[in-house]
Amino acid sequence: MDEVNRGLIITADDLGYNRERCDGILECFQQKAISRTSLMVNASDTERSACLAVHAGLTIGLHFNITEGKPVSPIKEIPSLLKDGQFYAKDEIREAILNNVIDLEEVRTELENQIRAFRRATGKAPSYVDGHQHAHVLPGVSEVFASTLLKHLIGFTRLPVEPKGPLYPWNSLELKEFFIQVIADAEKSRPIFDQHAIKYPESFVGLALMGSNMEPARLQDVILDAFTTLEHEHPGAYHTVELMCHPGYPGIDPASGCGVGADDFSMSDERRHEMNVLTGRAMKQFYAQSHIQIVDGIF
Repeated sequence: MDEVNRGLIITADDLGYNRERCDGILECFQQKAISRTSLMVNASDTERSACLAVHAGLTIGLHFNITEGKPVSPIKEIPSLLKDGQFYAKDEIREAILNNVIDLEEVRTELENQIRAFRRATGKAPSYVDGHQHAHVLPGVSEVFASTLLKHLIGFTRLPVEPKGPLYPWNSLELKEFFIQVIADAEKSRPIFDQHAIKYPESFVGLALMGSNMEPARLQDVILDAFTTLEHEHPGAYHTVELMCHPGYPGIDPASGCGVGADDFSMSDERRHEMNVLTGRAMKQFYAQSHIQIVDGIF
């Protein structure tokens, strides 16, 4: 096995959510446990986190957010995206879109403003754009998303298709149902991204490995299975897999987050657990033994 044939993109989501998240992500990068990070621009630590990540040399993308907290845009510009001044939650937004409650041009407005906010925070355009809670692959949103990225000459995104994700026995029924819907929406988004020349890694893992569900043995099995499946389909080619992760230290300020306070996951020890797994010796040995190279996926 030639080691350059396996490129693992390890993306740490939610940079900027709070100081503790940023500190954990930067520590992971320093230990070569992640390769890039996605910045939330409507969060409590956006500016500080962006400055530190740029200084550290991290590849930074935009974590496009329309499902948590308050918007970047003035409320009067995107009223249909909001409920009581906040974005619809991830379990509400899809139904609102399908019921034509949301004006998709307002999604474009918010995305444009988040790209501008990213430029102000980092001094450059996003290397890629993905979606917080996978909102970028929602019906209708994916078309607005892809055309806006093309306009801004941003050529990379995430395609959260992990067919085996809902099958893992450690997930709750609620999570499995969410994963199934995300994967179905992502598959429908694939031709839209292709039509707009938006690239994405060949395979994706991480849906079912958040927090305490991320264990070294599980993580290694999932990553290796993704690569071996690609190699069976296209032997001898270079393959890329994206691992989505959420490392960080537990938040200590309940007022942090995206303008409406921190969530339970942020305040728990689940994020630190992911840090410990990602930076642990077991994963470093696994990458070396499996001839996996950590890359940022921008080419």
